[in-house]
Amino acid sequence: MFDKKVVFLLSASLIVLTGLASGYYFYNEEINSEKDKPFLQNNIAKNIQGSVNNSYSTINSQNKQDEENQKQKTNENTKMIYEYHYKGDGTTKVQEEALPPSLVNKSRETIESVFDEWSVVTFNTDEIVLRKDIDGTSTVNYILKECDGFVAVFYDKGDGEKEELMELTNTPISSLPEEEQALLKEGIYITGNKNLLKILQDYES
Repeated sequence: MFDKKVVFLLSASLIVLTGLASGYYFYNEEINSEKDKPFLQNNIAKNIQGSVNNSYSTINSQNKQDEENQKQKTNENTKMIYEYHYKGDGTTKVQEEALPPSLVNKSRETIESVFDEWSVVTFNTDEIVLRKDIDGTSTVNYILKECDGFVAVFYDKGDGEKEELMELTNTPISSLPEEEQALLKEGIYITGNKNLLKILQDYES
């Protein structure tokens, strides 16, 4: 009987001690959590303030850059670079020229108004880079046809547009074989300058 009471008391004491320990642990955790809140809030506030400062810094830098660009003007040594971007094959052809005298000492705003169909990619005292998107491919297409009894070269504009006369050669249609004459009356489509020159040389030989 004595042993049972001892075991019971020991068990009860153990349960009470366990409960007290658990309560103390969770109480401390809650206190620590409350202590950490101001620290976390301060960190969040600092991060927000840092983001705001970075945004203002970026805006200010951009504004300064825009002001510098507005102050810059062309001079006699400024180069004009034209970029022709052909959307059909993604090719970009670049052509460099001297700045026309009428555009010396001009601002970016003036250049943009003059070349309103172009995009101003770069503008500074050293160079102006203009870019233009063009439908079609970078390779020029031609059509060989009969015109006034002679072999003529036309630009093939595509998209159903009427071809444009480029050159009227000295080769008479009558000097060519009948099969070739029939083809020329229908129109022979040629791609690229090399192919055009080769065929014209064949006609002249």
